[in-house]
Amino acid sequence: MRPAILIVATRGYRPMAGEILAWANATTTWAATVLPQDAADGAHYLDTLPWPMPTLLRYHFYRVVLEANPWITHALALDADLRILGELDPATLFSDRGLTAVEHPGYSGSLGWQPKPFVVDPASAAFVEPQAQGPYYAGAVVGGPRQAFLALCDAMIGRIDRDLARGRIAEWHDESYLNACLALDQTPPVVRLPATYCAPEGQEAGYPHAFPAKILARNKDHAAVRRRMGG
Repeated sequence: MRPAILIVATRGYRPMAGEILAWANATTTWAATVLPQDAADGAHYLDTLPWPMPTLLRYHFYRVVLEANPWITHALALDADLRILGELDPATLFSDRGLTAVEHPGYSGSLGWQPKPFVVDPASAAFVEPQAQGPYYAGAVVGGPRQAFLALCDAMIGRIDRDLARGRIAEWHDESYLNACLALDQTPPVVRLPATYCAPEGQEAGYPHAFPAKILARNKDHAAVRRRMGG
């Protein structure tokens, strides 16, 4: 197994992505690639795009990276603003039978009673009918073996491009399309990780979830970060 972490990190998110890159470089197991710096031709234009296009188009460029790096056997896509707390065991994170996804911390565990933000507009390519709605997954952490992840990229690209062609973007951007894909286009995630793999900062001890955090989602002013470095 040769797993790699994939990150989109434009503008002010690069210093945070650098921490993930340093973490991966310090291990003997993981590699990491940070877009746009490590991507193939054209990826640099992500820096010039208005929000939310850099995150919305991330799966287009995940596919570019995988095609350019055939040695990657398993991919773990992470938001740039995450912080990894300790070790990540590929044997826990991946199954060759299918995808890995993380229960959204706001809609799982003791917060599982809250209405999940699936897209309810039938005109959206991210629409999920109520009877098809199941667990709601975080867009910040998703992965799987190479072929399963490439299939997810293709499903994501298809749905996103369909909406963009009509001048539409789902409310929660790529996360909305991810949940549509996992509910409708793909088999459900084989590895369903608890929300502690995307725990909000301040909940490192696990509250309101059952286990200590493995990956932390930082508290920050997104607008300020996007303005930094010209964003």
